[in-house]
Amino acid sequence: MGVNQANLKDKHERFHLEVFSTLQRLPGVELPRQDISQKPDFLFQCGESIVGIEHTEIKRLASSQGIPSLAELKGIHRDIVRKAERLADEQGLPPLNVKVNFHNHYYRFTQKQRDQAVQGLLGTVKKNLDKIMKMETGNSVKIDPPLPFVGISLVYVTPGTVNGKVWLNHHRWEVMEPGFVRIGFIPELQAAITKKNRINNEYLKRCDKCWLLVVADRTKADQKFEFIPEMQKYIYESEFEKTFFMEIAQRFLTELNTKNAQQGH
Repeated sequence: MGVNQANLKDKHERFHLEVFSTLQRLPGVELPRQDISQKPDFLFQCGESIVGIEHTEIKRLASSQGIPSLAELKGIHRDIVRKAERLADEQGLPPLNVKVNFHNHYYRFTQKQRDQAVQGLLGTVKKNLDKIMKMETGNSVKIDPPLPFVGISLVYVTPGTVNGKVWLNHHRWEVMEPGFVRIGFIPELQAAITKKNRINNEYLKRCDKCWLLVVADRTKADQKFEFIPEMQKYIYESEFEKTFFMEIAQRFLTELNTKNAQQGH
């Protein structure tokens, strides 16, 4: 994992922990995080005990042979937009709010095509920069998708100034992510827990007890899940001391009912 990716991952997980801490009391005083590969992700001193919190995200992973899952495809889209944003910043473009919509049915992104998409997106924004900067009302400017076709259908750009006043002092480029909400998702939630159950013994080498925090984010197309009352009644199989589900966009948190499959309770 590169330095930039590690920093993004660290900030992402740290943000989720901060939101979690507003909804649930943390188990103690947080200990310094050694590195991004630390297992579990966070450690806390609670009296004479060490309590860990392992963080994971739930995503829609179903895919057909040769076709990436929605989670994989959206990961490619976000990476393209992040790289174009970084180049825009490096090249001195004024701060812009850029929203990009991709065709989800276009999925054959080779590395060459990904690079073309980055350059195509950056190029079409630069080509239309004068038009964008003249928009002083705070509205977005719709610009044509980059050519040749790179899977992008719509691009909206808003300058960082309105009527001469700065409202955005850094670039903010993001993927537009409409999609269907999955209502009731017990199998997917249990699968996310089971995946972590398999390595819980590794976590317990560093702590006395470990919590599991499963996170979804409805602003992302591959994480649109809605927790329903029937899911609260269900008993999940978890090896962790406590198991939580959190939806980050709506600031929803619940502790799941669990049983330990190995111990039968």
